[in-house]
Amino acid sequence: MNDLSFVALPWVNTASGNIQNCITYANNAYAWHEETIGLSWQPFLLYITKRICSAMGYSYDFTAWEQKEEHRFLLVCNCLPWAWNRPNFAYSMPHWTVAEFFAKLELFLDAEIDIDHRNRSISFAYLADVINAVAPVCIDRVISEHSVEVTAEDPQCDYREAKNLVYADPGYEMWKYHSCDSFIRAYRRGAVTFDRLSDVLANYSQFALWDGRLGRADKISDLIYVKGIDAYFVVRAVEKILVQEFSDHPNKYNYKCVQQPVNLFGGRIVDPSEVAEETELDIVPAAIDYTDSTYGRCLFLDFQGLEGVDEVSGSVEIWRNESIEEHKERIDRMMMQPRSVQEIEAGADQQRSEFYDKIFIAWWDGSTNSQTKGKLPFPFVEDFVIAEDWSGYFRPRASLRINNATSNALRGVHRIDTQKKYSFKFISDTIPNPRAVFLINGKRFLCEKLTATFTESGLSHLLKGTFWPLAD
Repeated sequence: MNDLSFVALPWVNTASGNIQNCITYANNAYAWHEETIGLSWQPFLLYITKRICSAMGYSYDFTAWEQKEEHRFLLVCNCLPWAWNRPNFAYSMPHWTVAEFFAKLELFLDAEIDIDHRNRSISFAYLADVINAVAPVCIDRVISEHSVEVTAEDPQCDYREAKNLVYADPGYEMWKYHSCDSFIRAYRRGAVTFDRLSDVLANYSQFALWDGRLGRADKISDLIYVKGIDAYFVVRAVEKILVQEFSDHPNKYNYKCVQQPVNLFGGRIVDPSEVAEETELDIVPAAIDYTDSTYGRCLFLDFQGLEGVDEVSGSVEIWRNESIEEHKERIDRMMMQPRSVQEIEAGADQQRSEFYDKIFIAWWDGSTNSQTKGKLPFPFVEDFVIAEDWSGYFRPRASLRINNATSNALRGVHRIDTQKKYSFKFISDTIPNPRAVFLINGKRFLCEKLTATFTESGLSHLLKGTFWPLAD
């Protein structure tokens, strides 16, 4: 996909059940649904960031970002119904300042964004690359050493990697599955373990369509763990299908089920204590959920409404009990208003509404795949996508997890022992780079602070530093 500007993927408004940007599939090709009379667009995160830079009048260099496939195709899913006539992307973005946006972006991408206000330029580098480029510093002329035990009464360590990293709760229904650290802690010892995801699909394939019966030892209730991808699953029913109707006793149903990943977006926990400090990410994974047998999986969005503006026109309803003909008649009866009238009815003299307070992210490289099999295309938030009929899976380059071994290894950061910190006075001809790993008395340290003294004679060679030891 060469045009990394914006796309119009189907999405469900959770408040109404309407599908925006709906499409149909026939003769091995997609086409817009006959009721899709206008589109709402989702921009790529890189495109939005460039637009912000240009609006500020700043040049930018995002080469490292553009070269990383996991991040190049990150899509901002925030959008509004076409009928609301809010085409400007700013309407669906949170009310963050530019400084807040770049600070949150740095944290989400694990990057360092340098804003040079004098030269009006912005540069981008991944933090792991920055850290790995700094050579270690050996301090061999130590004058004095002092260590102190860190207690709960002492100030907390400000090192970012010493704090738990969690996604902010986005409030949508699927988040209970996406982030459930306490559930995993409570039940992981009893999880049924497999080496490969294909083994799970083979061993649980009988539950793709389930008759609803539950026994005390029925394995449909298993918590499943797959070593190869470091992920947990449960079997979740997503659709109820009438099999046989009875007049004198309950009807018979089957249930369509999916292999539901659980805690995929749980926190990166370095301190499990209840008083542990947390850093929250406000750029969060979007919700991808099952609609029905016709449309399959889709992007779901939940946002604050707008009084006086109806969003039904140009969408396809999947949850209201009416025929297509009835739906068309209702659309014909609707009074569509020009934008100026909509603004008056919505209260244009008031502060612009904040429809989203977070940025919802997914991954989309523009390719449809065999797993979709003619149903709605959807962006990815997981780095594995299981076919709806459990026949197989594929691995996109989505990279939104923060709690697995692979994502932590890629961060390229150092773990420190937060129970003790040291202060050293030492002799040095120059001020060392405080971001380096320091080798002092045969041990490795990270620097919290360096203090140097300047006199009329110049820089004093006696320096003082506060350090945290690296964890073994």
